[in-house]
Amino acid sequence: MARPPIVNSLPALDSALGDRIRYVVELFDRKKDAAQIAGVIPEQLNRWCQAQSEPRFVGITRLALSQGVSLEWIATGNGEIQSHANGKTTPQHATPSPNDTQLKKRDILIAIISGFLTAEDVENGPQIAQDIIASYDEIVENIENNRDHSEMAIILSQVITAILARQQQRSFRKE
Repeated sequence: MARPPIVNSLPALDSALGDRIRYVVELFDRKKDAAQIAGVIPEQLNRWCQAQSEPRFVGITRLALSQGVSLEWIATGNGEIQSHANGKTTPQHATPSPNDTQLKKRDILIAIISGFLTAEDVENGPQIAQDIIASYDEIVENIENNRDHSEMAIILSQVITAILARQQQRSFRKE
């Protein structure tokens, strides 16, 4: 059975992505340290910086987290460069507090969701990603406050309705 052709809807490597990766790498004292954090050899890291090779998500995530740089900014060039945790950036070698860790995980989730939406040519991908995470937080809070899991379908429908309403409000404001 023949495989269907793969349609590549993801953006191609470009020099701007390489420039953003290079920015993060230059925050390290030595390029060798950055490569070690990313889990690659320095030559591979150079290829990422020159947009000659597709970077690994895990490696880029490690670089971003170690330097307090926003994954959304690295992936898209949008948003703030620094990833803020309670208004401050976690130093490279500091042990993050549980709250800092949660905020970094949130940044990672937002970047992943935003990346998928962008690859599908969805407008407002970063904002939709934030709405999804905010809705997830509402679901978790409702479940924790109301342990009756039979109401999960109602909660999920409320979340979907809230996301759609937010999108309609944004569309209405643009018109």
